[in-house]
Amino acid sequence: MNVLDAVTMIIRTVGERTEEACRASIRAQGVDDSQIVTVREAPFSKAMRVSFEAGIAAGREWTFCIDADVVMRPGSIQAMMRQAMQQPPEVFELQGVVLDKLFVTLREAGNHLFRTSLLPQVIELIPEEGQSLRPETTAMEGMKARGYPWAQVPYVVGLHDFGQSNRDIFRKCYTHAQKHAHLLGDILPKMRRRAATDHDFAVAIAGLAEGLKATAAVRIDIDHRPFSERFEAQGIKEKAPCTMDEFTPGRVEQILQEYAETDDLTVRYLPFSGPEAIALDGTTRLTPSSRRRALWRRRQQKHGTGGAMLYTLGHGIEQLGLRLQQRAGDSK
Repeated sequence: MNVLDAVTMIIRTVGERTEEACRASIRAQGVDDSQIVTVREAPFSKAMRVSFEAGIAAGREWTFCIDADVVMRPGSIQAMMRQAMQQPPEVFELQGVVLDKLFVTLREAGNHLFRTSLLPQVIELIPEEGQSLRPETTAMEGMKARGYPWAQVPYVVGLHDFGQSNRDIFRKCYTHAQKHAHLLGDILPKMRRRAATDHDFAVAIAGLAEGLKATAAVRIDIDHRPFSERFEAQGIKEKAPCTMDEFTPGRVEQILQEYAETDDLTVRYLPFSGPEAIALDGTTRLTPSSRRRALWRRRQQKHGTGGAMLYTLGHGIEQLGLRLQQRAGDSK
């Protein structure tokens, strides 16, 4: 059986500049047009619902939701499907990582491979618009609480936020200022170093600055007025449309290899360096020991080696203290 026959590809788009490049990167892997569904909905909570309903209606075993700001790596759909076929029946979703241009990071974003039979339950858990800055994560946590976990796949499925319109870069970073505020200390220095030679980062910094000044709640909604108002006030000239030769399969792989040699490329939640992660072929699975290494790597990146040792020791003492306090309470 061809594993590609068991998947419906859902492209979620709000008019991203790379929408056609995303579609081309799926077709180039041998997926038939009849298996590709485009969902154009906003806000994001509605796009989730419509995407899941489309996957259920298509009736294939797996539903792969790809955001249109992701250009997929050659062979990535087969790699993810092979991983999916090895999962126990309670695993409802798999997620690979992407090379995120604006964060200069390998992280989970823009790709979700769902077990279609469990999508009706996921739909039940989608929060109302405005209740969560991360509605997909909220629904996933709800599924985990019901006994249906997701699986993290240590594999780079493609490029994220490369070649986007200036409006979209500004809008995303406006949102990131609140959604990922805890990461700004790491992100801003990288953006500043690149802004002089890559205008995308100048636009990104402008979006972050405006988002930090926002006093009203930020929403994941392209029609949210503050995005447009603040972008128009910047007077930023828009890019020309994306051409098909910007992101050919060969060019996507070339960009990945170029970033593998970048000194400040970080990796979130994986026990690998950037070059190691980019070199993985999709057959590797995470184990409890590798997850412990991933936890150590995160602490080391945040605190340095010495700080990570102190943090780990302190955390261990804290957990021991909590257990002793609980035992003392139980002994009354």
